[in-house]
Amino acid sequence: MLSRETLSPCVGQAFELESAEGLFLPLVLVECVALLQGRGYPGSREPFSLVFESPVRPHWPQGNFRLHHAQLPPQVLFVVPLGPAPHSGQMRYQAIFN
Repeated sequence: MLSRETLSPCVGQAFELESAEGLFLPLVLVECVALLQGRGYPGSREPFSLVFESPVRPHWPQGNFRLHHAQLPPQVLFVVPLGPAPHSGQMRYQAIFN
């Protein structure tokens, strides 16, 4: 199971999203933050958010995609585009874990 503790060291590292059609979108993890810190249910993981950046084109819609990283097993995530980052002009995508 992915957790904030597992993914925090991966900030700045390369990932890829894979579509159902077998297309790949390169990403960089730019943010891994706790949500509602200390509010998880006993025995469950703490909610957290991942934000990735990629080139603006191609722009992918929200949906379920397989996430790949060199050191982690592939995971299917629901990913939502957030729009271009003001500081870099890169497209931002977010996945939230409850």
